[in-house]
Amino acid sequence: EAIDFVNAQDFPIVGKVNIGASGSGVSILKDREAAIDYINRTFSGKGARRRSGPNMSKGGLFKRGLHYLAYPGDISKKLNIYKTIGSYPQTDFVIFQEYIPHDFEWRVVRIGDSFFAHKKLKIGEKASGALLKGYENPPLALLDFVKEITDKHKFYSQAIDIFESTRGFLVNEMQCIFGQSDPYQMLVNAKEGRYRFYEGRWLFEYGKFNNNECYNLRVEYVIQNFQKNEGSFY
Repeated sequence: EAIDFVNAQDFPIVGKVNIGASGSGVSILKDREAAIDYINRTFSGKGARRRSGPNMSKGGLFKRGLHYLAYPGDISKKLNIYKTIGSYPQTDFVIFQEYIPHDFEWRVVRIGDSFFAHKKLKIGEKASGALLKGYENPPLALLDFVKEITDKHKFYSQAIDIFESTRGFLVNEMQCIFGQSDPYQMLVNAKEGRYRFYEGRWLFEYGKFNNNECYNLRVEYVIQNFQKNEGSFY
């Protein structure tokens, strides 16, 4: 079935493992030969693998090196993580995705009624994992798009990665577990803040809402929701 699928596709296409982060486990398959090889490796038992070493495109190598000099015990912890990732390749199934040409993708975060957005800029073939970002005022149509999806499916603690295309906004991935490399998720006019939908329109509020990698805001949302529903989770 996988071979029949790729035989009917235009290339490139994207192969993804079911667990990954920062672009690990994402393969850009540029032709049928590469796709067939990917399928054969996955179903032969060798498996499709995530990156199980340092992310060289991430940058900050000098800073990371200093960290491990200061905390050498973290080296063995990191090596164990890499070993675990390398020990569990994905076998017996493949995930393919249409390749959308792009220079960036939007990362939009919703937590409760707070919305944030920034651009994940592309280095090489991928925007994920490079940690190169663009902070600017997002189009309100993008927030409308995310609000519609999250309202419909009741996703109130969610990150969504989105491409802009000639067909409109297209969802690349959705995550309920997501990281935050900068102290903020959004800057408008070089100031931190969030968007909220109030009385039928989007309002921007300046302020620091992303402390502790958004976990403060997440806990606040859970508590408010718990109280609103009289002790039962929604």
